[in-house]
Amino acid sequence: MPPSKKAQPKELITYLCTRCRWDFARTENDKPKCTLCGKTDRLKEIARQPMSPQALEGAMMRSMERLMTGLEGAYEAQQTQRGSSTREDEKKNDDEEILLLEAMVKAKNLQKNVEKAFGKGKRVRTIKTKL
Repeated sequence: MPPSKKAQPKELITYLCTRCRWDFARTENDKPKCTLCGKTDRLKEIARQPMSPQALEGAMMRSMERLMTGLEGAYEAQQTQRGSSTREDEKKNDDEEILLLEAMVKAKNLQKNVEKAFGKGKRVRTIKTKL
């Protein structure tokens, strides 16, 4: 007997984790779980949209923006720390810098591919929340 297929999602639901103040999106088929702290309690539904390319694009672009912001912050922190490093730490710092720069390039390429998949130049709609 073939395994049963999951029903196609019809809605994209945005939740706010009241524990860490992080918002994230899931379909109605997925159990809500905070992508930052990993907890499943203290989640508040803040928006519900019909599943559409635009809704999916908005959620993906928010994730891409957060990813880039996090990587840029890590790079800036690494550069600040670098000024007070000793000679022994220079090699380690160089390796860390290379890893961060490579991750930033990969994230930027992913962001471009997502934009291309949804049609470049489109403006992403913001979600109206129930707050």
